[in-house]
Amino acid sequence: MLISIQCLLKLAQKSDILCADFTFKTNLHLYPIFVMGTSERVRVSPPLAIGVCSGESAEDWELAFGALGTGVLLATGNIYKPCFLMADAAPAAIW
Repeated sequence: MLISIQCLLKLAQKSDILCADFTFKTNLHLYPIFVMGTSERVRVSPPLAIGVCSGESAEDWELAFGALGTGVLLATGNIYKPCFLMADAAPAAIW
C-alpha cells in the first residue's frame, strides 16, 4: 500500500533524483515502512509517498516503484523516469 497526494506527485517531475528507503523501526510488528522522496537543487527534500510492504524483497521495491510511477502518470499525465536512485545498500535495491 502506497499513500501520497497529487501535489506531492507533481513534484516528482521537477527532480531527476529519487530517494527511497525501507525502515523497520517505526512499528511494533516490524513491517517495513517504505519512504520515497526527491532531492532538489535548493537542498529541500520533499517526500513523495509513504507505504507499507510485507518485506524488503526485489518484488516489494518493484511494486513500490510501479505504484509511484502509476501515481505520477495519473497526477501529471507524464511518465516518471528518474535518472538517479539514492538508496541504502539493501541487496534488493540494486538492480
